[in-house]
Amino acid sequence: MITSFKLLKGILSLALFFSICLWLIFLFILGGIILGYGGTFGLENILEDFELNSKTTRIVLTTYLLGGYAVIIYVVYILRKLVVSLNTGRLFTKFQSAGFNLIGQIIIWLVVISSISDFILKLILNSRFEVKASFPDFWLFLAVGSFFIALGQVFEKARLIREENELTV
Repeated sequence: MITSFKLLKGILSLALFFSICLWLIFLFILGGIILGYGGTFGLENILEDFELNSKTTRIVLTTYLLGGYAVIIYVVYILRKLVVSLNTGRLFTKFQSAGFNLIGQIIIWLVVISSISDFILKLILNSRFEVKASFPDFWLFLAVGSFFIALGQVFEKARLIREENELTV
């Protein structure tokens, strides 16, 4: 019988593996676009919002995209380590509370930086003043990040109560 933690660990391991593979493929493809080796490799819909007139613009946009995906891969990696830690049976450890808190902070920072950089890129590259803060994108991920931070705080309080309880026994 497979437990839900083992299943979740397997899913996260697959997601981590495929994310790293896709990141490396995008690194190769976008590197080719930056250096001017051929076309856009079918990425016209991603790049159509931005006018890629100069090599510097392409380097900045590629660094931004690859950096964002690398941070997402790191979040999946931490989440996988948390699932493994929760599966060991020892709950409310310092790593678990810090891990949930870190995931929440990274998600919130990623959403805020993504929104600000999207605004700045469209303003500078396309000379368009456009503000987007739709529910599915911005507010949902802020709520998810806040949930992880709250979960980290709950785990920290439970850890402190458990340590206090172990001292009194």
